[in-house]
Amino acid sequence: MITVIISEADGWREWKHRARTKDAQTAIIRAMNKHFPRSYSFIPDDIDNAPVLFAAVTSSIALTESAVSTFEDELGWNRKKATLVLAVIMVFLGSLSCLGYGPLANVTIIGMQFLDFFDFLTNSVMMPIAAFATCLLISRVIGVKKIEEEVLLEGGTFKRKKIFNFMIKYLCPIFAVIILFSSVANAFGWISM
Repeated sequence: MITVIISEADGWREWKHRARTKDAQTAIIRAMNKHFPRSYSFIPDDIDNAPVLFAAVTSSIALTESAVSTFEDELGWNRKKATLVLAVIMVFLGSLSCLGYGPLANVTIIGMQFLDFFDFLTNSVMMPIAAFATCLLISRVIGVKKIEEEVLLEGGTFKRKKIFNFMIKYLCPIFAVIILFSSVANAFGWISM
């Protein structure tokens, strides 16, 4: 049995909550849900979602690390400066996304709230451009011969070489461009998907 005591910041109010659990984290979450229902009701009583939270946090750290590394390499910044600048950018853009359906609901870009616009920009514009650029880089700059050498390194086999070459040279770039143009045309209302 765990007793959780929650005090307000000014110290004049105190709640006691007895939880029938041996897990302190679950007891704290239950106490918060009971005494602060409006602000903490989104926290589940159990921690079954802990792996999802762990995955989200570690993915965020990994994505942030690549951006910090790019700032360090391309701009010659030290790690602390790159991290602080990136944190400011992330908080600013994240705040716009959070406030887009609240106080900033009347502010739209191409008829979209901030969150929807950022989603459109990253998923429907940047991803097809990155896919197209990757196809060009592999097929034209690096060359499919270099890819074949990598695959065959250490005795590997490249059974679908002809299919890979056709897809990376012709099929994937065409579809990436189609996805890009159809997404942009749909956003501007030229077509309806």
